[in-house]
Amino acid sequence: MIPTLNLSIPPQRKPEPGAFDTRPDAVRAWLEHLPLGHAGETARRLYLVLHEVNRLDVNIHHRLDFLEQVAPPLQGVLVALKPHYSGKPFPLDPKSARVAQLAAELKAAMVVGCQIVMQQSDSLNWFRQRKWERIWTTALHRMLHYFGGIFSVHAQLHMAPPPGAWLMIHSAYRLLEENRLLETVVPGIGGAAPTSLGHEYKQLLLLALLPPQRMQPAQLDEVHNHMAQWTAALELSRPASHLACVEAYCIDLDQDAAPGPLWRLHPAREPNVHSLRQLRMAPLLEQIAQQVARQRAAAARITLPSGAEVQRDTAAQLLACWLRPPERAAAREQAGDEVHAVFGLRGIHALLSGADAAVAAPDTADEPVPGGLAVVDGGTDRKESFARSLGFVGERDEEADIWDMVYRSKPPEPSRSWREVEVARSYRLLAAERVNRSSGGVGLRFAAATLGAVRNGDLVALLAVGEGTGWTLGAVRWLRSGAAGSIEMGVKRLHEQVVPAAICVEQDGRRSAPIDCLLGHEQEQLRVVLPQMAGLASKRLLLQSGGREVHINLLEQLESSALFQMYRCAEHQAKREPAPAKATQDDPFDKFKSVWDLL
Repeated sequence: MIPTLNLSIPPQRKPEPGAFDTRPDAVRAWLEHLPLGHAGETARRLYLVLHEVNRLDVNIHHRLDFLEQVAPPLQGVLVALKPHYSGKPFPLDPKSARVAQLAAELKAAMVVGCQIVMQQSDSLNWFRQRKWERIWTTALHRMLHYFGGIFSVHAQLHMAPPPGAWLMIHSAYRLLEENRLLETVVPGIGGAAPTSLGHEYKQLLLLALLPPQRMQPAQLDEVHNHMAQWTAALELSRPASHLACVEAYCIDLDQDAAPGPLWRLHPAREPNVHSLRQLRMAPLLEQIAQQVARQRAAAARITLPSGAEVQRDTAAQLLACWLRPPERAAAREQAGDEVHAVFGLRGIHALLSGADAAVAAPDTADEPVPGGLAVVDGGTDRKESFARSLGFVGERDEEADIWDMVYRSKPPEPSRSWREVEVARSYRLLAAERVNRSSGGVGLRFAAATLGAVRNGDLVALLAVGEGTGWTLGAVRWLRSGAAGSIEMGVKRLHEQVVPAAICVEQDGRRSAPIDCLLGHEQEQLRVVLPQMAGLASKRLLLQSGGREVHINLLEQLESSALFQMYRCAEHQAKREPAPAKATQDDPFDKFKSVWDLL
């Protein structure tokens, strides 16, 4: 667990003999001797010198020049550190956690340094003095940039932003707004393209709305690299009433909170409309939709106005997460009972498959089924179901299909300890505390020592102890470090009951190896949960379950993350050959056609 970052300005002291020399020529000479080929040693030296200079009372021009000079080598170090923690399973191993902590603290030291510059230039007349305005706006521009880096690290580590960070950012925006400095353009770091202060602020807002559980690390990097083009289309406005923000993303300049829906910012009281700002996403969404529409439907990448290319799936994810804010979840009730969990599509597939390859309907309800599952025939409901029309019927009962049966888990054997992590075949059974629950999902708490590696957006099967219900399927929606080294998790409900299945991709008369998947049925619709593999929707797919095979089409994507995708599917309907044309020769009985039709 990474300690909370300290963003407060430390006490300043006069430089003593032997202190770091912040004069521009001395800083330049020091940087020339940095071992840039050794990222670890360079990171150590930069960390120590930033820590020292932030505690020295030095000339404001020297401090700003120092921060500008160390920025390029610092950026190289941060790029080298990122692979050690980005995209790794959670919780991180101790070494990766230390690397992530170093990256966050390096960026935090730059934020503190920028704050000191702004504090030193807080003259009452700085708005009217050009030189102070340039220094202050440059420091603020850099502070917003490094805050984006801190938020990025914390998001990948499933940590909340540092306390006070958003309040500091919103306060700076309000000052810029009041003094009409939002359009002030500042040169980029290390020769990068210049951007305005308002642009940097809006970029932070958009980055805060990205869903890390739905995107691969490479997709998040792709969005970061091209964020400038989308940020320009975002607009901020003052709402006439707080009701205008009910169905839109908004920010409250008086709160230490990221942008979000109004119900999340003010769950229990009416907000002060003067501190609200509404994020107008329509121009941004129209721009992305037009970029997608210009490309061929089968194109894997789309071209941006700048000429750069991004994955089509990345643009689709941005449209999905920026289109509208999440709705308020159903009321939660406190729990405190125990649940068992299995993570990952393959682990859940192995759990439900049992010792044998398939689960067939037994002769009696009490007959055990491999894998600790029992199947009870629901013979009272014999209506024609959508799944039966696809041919999924039991091996011994031609009338019953797998969805006319109720799958329930057997009680655990008394001799087996479910409180410890148990490795069985290719899945792990874990014990967790159910903290709360609602109709949309549950909140869980795990002991960090037993959880192992888990990713945001992963699938999880849950079994409530003592309730007599079966395994339910869900998706990890958020993770965070809890008290006493515990890991807290939010799980969104996806499906009440699923069964193991497999799909094969057919192409040019050849068939791929079976790919594990899960099959569900709800509201007379068949749903399939697949691994996150690009292009499956356009392939010819053969679904296998219960000893049966049928070709299917993937119709509508219902859920998606970086690790799985869930589709509504239907049986593939082969195109019928056109009926042969009727002979045109005269038929002597045509005059009696109406009679034949009547008879």
